[in-house]
Amino acid sequence: PFYGADIKYMIEVDCDADCDIKLNASLFAAAAVTVKVDASKEQAIAFPPYDVTLRDIKKGSHVITLTAHLTRVNTFGALHACADIAWKGPGMWYTRGSDWAYEYQLKESGILKSPVIEIIYK
Repeated sequence: PFYGADIKYMIEVDCDADCDIKLNASLFAAAAVTVKVDASKEQAIAFPPYDVTLRDIKKGSHVITLTAHLTRVNTFGALHACADIAWKGPGMWYTRGSDWAYEYQLKESGILKSPVIEIIYK
């Protein structure tokens, strides 16, 4: 639960012919998400509409790797603060009363919804 590095998601796809693959990852809690097919160059998904087109994919089996580049909120954040703090700074560690809990207040991290993959045959 305190992990704060990258999480890799691997999806196998089979292409019946040469194609492009359009991938949409519209719900994630990370600084950014990058995508690559097999050993290709990574492409970033960081801004709406949160999609990328992977071009010139050859016929056959491929592995799409999505990497969620997490923030350090669950590693170094104010883990006992119950209040939803929109800003980050020294004061966030000084919570008291009903804004403080013994239990860890972890934030969701990673890709939170299955990506939508569309194979576009040429």
